[in-house]
Amino acid sequence: MDALELLVNRRSASRLAEPAPAGEQLENILRAGMRAPDHGTLQPWQFFIIEGDGRERFSQLLADGAIQAGEDEKAVDKARNAPFRAPLIIAVVAKCQEHHKVPQWEQEMSAGCAVMAMQMAAVAQGFNGIWRSGALTENPLVRDGFHCRAQDKIVGFLYLGTPQLKASTTVSVPDTSPFVVRF
Repeated sequence: MDALELLVNRRSASRLAEPAPAGEQLENILRAGMRAPDHGTLQPWQFFIIEGDGRERFSQLLADGAIQAGEDEKAVDKARNAPFRAPLIIAVVAKCQEHHKVPQWEQEMSAGCAVMAMQMAAVAQGFNGIWRSGALTENPLVRDGFHCRAQDKIVGFLYLGTPQLKASTTVSVPDTSPFVVRF
């Protein structure tokens, strides 16, 4: 797939099944994430691969976080079931550090760019995914589960697998788009 075609036609896929990226495919995805823009070459990210039995552990962590947050049973069940939306999940944590030229927000953005780069690498190899976040990324139990320090931030969970539905890929930018302003 051509790089420009990949970027202008990118769509998330929420229905994902086996197979998931593995071996060289997964290595390519991780390498793409590590090439995200990175002011100061701080590499302010850590990737957690969640698959197999790891999805069970992640399920319990999310359910415990939802319980701790005082969620109702429906929300707890939703959290518990979330890891089974896809056969592979990559949790991305911005591992921020004090730096006189690179503020924390910029390090968080770099980790966010890593998520997008990994999703694009997955799509380029015939897979797809969806980037999820939500209130549980701020939950103390969930943060502890991903070894977050006070300055770290879970930027999201990248669910990856084989897409089950073909998404529309036609996107145009009309002259009156509120997203594009000529300055």
